[in-house]
Amino acid sequence: MRVAARLLSVNALLMALLLCGAGCDSGGDSDADPVFFGDLHAHSAFSAPDIVGNADPAEFYRIARDEIGLDFVALSDHDVFMTPEEWDEIRATAPLFDAPGTFVAFSAIEWTRAWHMNTIFRLDSETVCDCGQAPGYYDHHRDLIEARDAASHVNHPTDIFLPNWSQIDDSLTKNVEVFNASSSDQEHGYGGAIWSLRAGFRFGFVGVSDDHITDAPTPRIGNGLTGCHARELSREAILDALHERRCYAVTRDRILVDTRVAGVAMGGSATASIGDTVAARVDVTATATPVEIELVHNGATVVTTTCESTSCRLETDIRVDDPNNYVYARVHQPDTRPDHAGDEQHAWSSPVWIDAACAADDADCLADRLLTDDETDDCLAMPLLPAGPDAEIYPPASSAPYVIQCRDGDPRCDADQETGVCTVRLGLCFGVGHPNLPACEPRRADAFSVVEPAADVRRLSDDWQNRSTLQAIFQAAHTSTDKNRCSGLSDLRVEAGSQRSFEITTGAGEAIDRDRWTIACAPAAG
Repeated sequence: MRVAARLLSVNALLMALLLCGAGCDSGGDSDADPVFFGDLHAHSAFSAPDIVGNADPAEFYRIARDEIGLDFVALSDHDVFMTPEEWDEIRATAPLFDAPGTFVAFSAIEWTRAWHMNTIFRLDSETVCDCGQAPGYYDHHRDLIEARDAASHVNHPTDIFLPNWSQIDDSLTKNVEVFNASSSDQEHGYGGAIWSLRAGFRFGFVGVSDDHITDAPTPRIGNGLTGCHARELSREAILDALHERRCYAVTRDRILVDTRVAGVAMGGSATASIGDTVAARVDVTATATPVEIELVHNGATVVTTTCESTSCRLETDIRVDDPNNYVYARVHQPDTRPDHAGDEQHAWSSPVWIDAACAADDADCLADRLLTDDETDDCLAMPLLPAGPDAEIYPPASSAPYVIQCRDGDPRCDADQETGVCTVRLGLCFGVGHPNLPACEPRRADAFSVVEPAADVRRLSDDWQNRSTLQAIFQAAHTSTDKNRCSGLSDLRVEAGSQRSFEITTGAGEAIDRDRWTIACAPAAG
């Protein structure tokens, strides 16, 4: 659906906003924090041999400050390539360039193992983490991150270095790269930003260059940027904004974005009753026209508006049908560089989450969407069906065995446009009550395993992705106690002309909950 845009007045301040400098007015409410732009993931020659160029740390910071004009930058060389002496030089150089109010220079590290995460430090006295797996990484950095002396984010999640999502703790690693100029779009596909939000992870979005060219002609630092709504330009304020998920991603042009849902700014959480509508508003100050704003709710674009002015506002209401909801904005505009005619620049706001429950006068509103099995303890885990399931495809929730009958290409159950596979969306709810199971006592689960599909060594096979998705859902729901107990509706893939059985076990002490269901995918009609 399209809604009419409300155009905001453009005044003489616009050119200053386009150039930004040391922070820009965010273009939304007058009490909003200014926006500062920086690059949180880029390399110097100390990442050799994974680098082209000869910039040492001093040259790196100089280019970021003087040639690119960034407000902040993090030099995040690969820990596996740096020598101890090189790390000492980075730590000694960053404070020489750090000038609060003018330019913020961070020392940082790219943790480089089976997958990659960046850690950005407030101080310059931190040690390199000699840890081979994520649990060791979190043990090493936990105290620093919890004290806001460091911030962590997941790097290029759809690249060949796929994260092990069952080990990621989003109470510590609070952001994910939705754009990486070296790997491009990180929003879509397995492991992408939308996938991780559907699983229930609560990530803010950052954009980075991941520059590996450094001092080569036309440096690539700043070809992916993070804009942070921060109270001031300082290490402390930028780290606070990252922790509060008050930052957002842009490709290159410094587009100003402010997204609010139910009165809550990006990075925050609101509450609602299932069936409620909540107000959403996006304010954008772009650097070129026309400007298009998309509002994304639970992974789907629900509203689009276009403005012929660089100042643009989208306002609409969103209906809340699921327990776990996220809403963010995408922005598109023409590229301003003369040699890039026809290209686009983009921005992604961080999400606002909406935790929804049944209203007091409709306590059974999820009963027909939660799969139950009277032979097991269903207080621990229950699969969650889409809202308003079609009886021809989804049998009653209490049916056992439970079989979803989907046809490739049927929009009632197949969520993708891919031929030859059904992508059926289900979620999982943990430790929730059910009106038909009054004797159950909802508890927090402490164990989880995927029995079917069995482990598949073929990386990115349907079974491999399905197992990883289910494991990620459990991990996301249990990284902190204040999470929504239900995931979003996540993708389970079944090849057309086949069926797949799914079985999970969830434990809490001695109690065991076994949940089973089957998805049958018929070939496309005709």
